[in-house]
Amino acid sequence: MRVDALISVIAFVIALNSILTAYRLAIRTLYAGTYKCWLNVEKIAHSLTVNSRVSPHYRATIYVIDKKSQAIHVIGLIPWSTNCYTFRILRNGTLLRVELGRG
Repeated sequence: MRVDALISVIAFVIALNSILTAYRLAIRTLYAGTYKCWLNVEKIAHSLTVNSRVSPHYRATIYVIDKKSQAIHVIGLIPWSTNCYTFRILRNGTLLRVELGRG
């Protein structure tokens, strides 16, 4: 086998390995942030269903969609900054959507 071909194969393997390592680290960081955001939005939704209070340090948008009147009540609108959201169906049949913003 020629030496230049062997060097080319080794360079290709090293380059591919470095690209895949960078991709793996970037994906891990992305999912960690999304997971933390989802945990916070679940905490907010749970506190709303249990005691109807939200901690003021969250930047959350809360939609309450009534089943009977089809009305949408929006509390704390944050335009263009939603990272994650969750839904809850309350005991009276209304839909609760909680969105958590950046920051």
